[in-house]
Amino acid sequence: MKCIGITGGIGSGKSVISKVFECLGIPVYYSDREAKRLMNSNDTIRRNLTDLISPDLYVSDVLQTHIMAQAIFSNSALKQKIESIIHPVVREDFFTWSRKIFAPYILMESALMFQNDLYTYFDAVIYVQCDKETRIQRVMQRDGLTRSEIEKRMNMQPDEQICLQKSLFVIENNNTFVLPQVIEIHTNICKI
Repeated sequence: MKCIGITGGIGSGKSVISKVFECLGIPVYYSDREAKRLMNSNDTIRRNLTDLISPDLYVSDVLQTHIMAQAIFSNSALKQKIESIIHPVVREDFFTWSRKIFAPYILMESALMFQNDLYTYFDAVIYVQCDKETRIQRVMQRDGLTRSEIEKRMNMQPDEQICLQKSLFVIENNNTFVLPQVIEIHTNICKI
């Protein structure tokens, strides 16, 4: 079965686009959601993150996301260490999940497709492209973050030109109608 990655910068709409693919019968693994589940349920991740970040990272066995976000977005070296703890477990969880699926192909939705060469595990990558201001406005409305907090997160993401070069498909999502783009990509993936 083909494994396709779908990615884009914060606020690009990759999760919404992924839901459109689900409407076409394509199973989607949402890596952010599953990473949060694993950070709360996987004892090895919990222990390693607590040792690395803070003994206060979990309260009553629940991850304190504000402490995690502070750690990730304040120090790039610490961010890399956190990712080295979480990413291998998420990747293995994805492949375990994928072996149970019967479909023309599956998608993994991940903002981190081009970090740690995750994209090399996939047959193709779809990049959801969106202008910076639209992305900022979406995230401000969705998450209640300030412009400077969003821009700080954007600056930690890979350069868009690198993402475009490594992606086989691109969906333009600047408040445009995406269904025809998704259907065209779906048809092309089924032919691969």
